[in-house]
Amino acid sequence: MKKLSAMLLILCSVLILFSSCGGGEKEAAHGSDLDANDQSQTGGNKEDVDIGQNTDDAEEQGCQHVFENGVCANCGIELSEGLDFTLNEDGESYGVSGIGSCTDTEIVIPDTYEGKPVTAILERAFWASETITGVEIPPSVIYIGYNVFSNCFKLAKVNISNRVKHIEGSAFSNCTALSKIYIPNSVESLGDEVFEGCSSLTRIVIPDSVKVIGISAFARCDSLTEVVLPQGLESIENSLFYECLSLKTVNIPDTVKTLKGAAFLGCSSLSEIVLPQSVVQIGINVFAGCTSLREIVIPKGVQKLAEGAFSGCETVKLIMEEGNANYYVEGNCVIERDTKTLIGAGKDCVIPADVKRIGEYAFAFNQIMTEFFVPDGIAEIGRFAFRECKSLQTVYIPDSVVRISERAFEDCESLTYFYCESDNEPAGWDGGWYYRAEVVWNYKG
Repeated sequence: MKKLSAMLLILCSVLILFSSCGGGEKEAAHGSDLDANDQSQTGGNKEDVDIGQNTDDAEEQGCQHVFENGVCANCGIELSEGLDFTLNEDGESYGVSGIGSCTDTEIVIPDTYEGKPVTAILERAFWASETITGVEIPPSVIYIGYNVFSNCFKLAKVNISNRVKHIEGSAFSNCTALSKIYIPNSVESLGDEVFEGCSSLTRIVIPDSVKVIGISAFARCDSLTEVVLPQGLESIENSLFYECLSLKTVNIPDTVKTLKGAAFLGCSSLSEIVLPQSVVQIGINVFAGCTSLREIVIPKGVQKLAEGAFSGCETVKLIMEEGNANYYVEGNCVIERDTKTLIGAGKDCVIPADVKRIGEYAFAFNQIMTEFFVPDGIAEIGRFAFRECKSLQTVYIPDSVVRISERAFEDCESLTYFYCESDNEPAGWDGGWYYRAEVVWNYKG
């Protein structure tokens, strides 16, 4: 009698675990530590997907797999065989650690191995595979490790189940065939360079569950045109969208406080962006080289605005909200009040007479300017102030300039002449400041 009861109990458990694709909630997979409220399978229901996603993403999730003897009873897809597994530190679960002897081009990862749940895809498991075109990640997996699919140039489709919590650094970097990715609303963090170099990725929606997005996460995603960032995000990290050449639209949530260095550097298609009132810090070169940016309003609450934040923004109109205690805009130039330093210059800027210093990167990356007259009264030209001004040919420097910092005119490849009022080189001018151009001293104009 006891044996019969036990068999009936096992049978009921199996029926619950392997219910049909259209069925209700699934039970926790093989000893997983996640509770029943976190059981959405790959391709979860419409309500789950709509939180930060669109219907196209939902449709891509496809079948909710139910495997019997290694074959999905609904779509016929087969579990991959021959993969390598490593026992996790907890001793109770496994991680996929390598492709092993598997020859499948579409990898279907099982949710158990040797009777224990598969909860992770471990570091470099499929790194630089030359054959993988698709991956199915089962609901048991909650962690995708570093460089897992990095340099998988043929990888075009990934189904991530709605239980993955962490996607680590460079997990999908340089997956150049990946044009779409669904990030489920279970994910809490995206690591550094996680999608860097995914040159076919066109649009991405990041759910509000994500609280941290790492450095350079979407750098060099050349085809990316639109990004929806999660509400609750507090920092846009360094080089987050570096050289996303097609990026036109990005929302900045009203929870963001900091835009870090080079976050949008080289986003040459970005024409407009709205900075919320929550922003208090804007880093160096944040919008450098955003040559299509038409207008930007700097919130009154900004406490720190790094030099060169708008370098190379040749068409931008700079507007400062009234009441900012640290900066003001005049002549389409952003000026730091206390030091009288030119922080950034917009279209057709006219440097105010009270400015004493041209800050770091202030005019860097400008591709239009052919000559520049340093106004009389300027005492210092900062480091990299005119870096990579490719069209700049002639510069006029008054004798009020007592200091030129290192590499102020670096990589100004067309620069031919400096006309200087001073009789000879002042002691405070850094050696090599002239960058191969001819210097004319004692110029009186």
